Formats: sequence, structure tokens, C-alpha cells
Amino acid sequence: MDWSKVSISNYIEYYKSLSWDSPKDVIEQLDQNIERVSYLTGQSYEEIEEYTASEIAQIIKDAQEMPTALYESFEFKGRKYRVDIDPTKYKAGRYMSVMNAVKDNAVENLHRILFIVCTEIGEDMIEAIKFS
Repeated sequence: MDWSKVSISNYIEYYKSLSWDSPKDVIEQLDQNIERVSYLTGQSYEEIEEYTASEIAQIIKDAQEMPTALYESFEFKGRKYRVDIDPTKYKAGRYMSVMNAVKDNAVENLHRILFIVCTEIGEDMIEAIKFS
């Protein structure tokens, strides 16, 4: 499973699905897994129905191992961003914004948290990062 292809909104839906009630039977279990794979892949429920049960089970199994690498920078739509992961360097307002988003619901507010902790880097900053 390639986590880099899972959008934030799809991850949030997948995460919410983990709190669903336990399935009553094998058919309900398969139905839940099809929904979850749909969230992870961005494909429709109908497209996932074309997978074999073992393919679905493998994707669900793979999804249990989330990546743990932290990226200091990334590129999105041709723009470069730095991830400021040290909250001790935040100004008070920025720190409060992150803490409020985390307190309310860290996963469902993931997009807000990323907006707050990521800063676009200009070309001059890119050169400084390369040589530091």
C-alpha cells in the first residue's frame, strides 16, 4: 500500500471508519473492508468490488502499518514547503492554533494542522536548506 497516494480527506474518512461497530457476520465485514479500501485508494465502492477478497484483506493488513518518517520539506503543485515540527519555535498565536486543532480532534483537523505548521519556501530559502 502506498500511503503517498492517500489524500488527507480520504485518510480522515478511513480513520473514522475504524470506529464503526464490529460487523455481525462475514458479509458485513467484507462490506466494511470494501468501504475502507475505497477510502484508502480513492476508488469507488463498485471498483473495489472487482477485487478478490484476499486483495482487499491484504490492503487492510498493509494499512495497519503506517509510515513514521517525518519530512522536513516537500513539494506540492510546483511549490516547496517546509514543515516546522518544533513547536518551541512557534509564536504564541501559531502555537495556540495548533493546540486547539489537536485538542478538538487531531485527525479530523489534520488539514488545518498542516496548514499551520507548513511554510512555503522561496528560492533563497531552498538554497540555504541545501547547504545547511
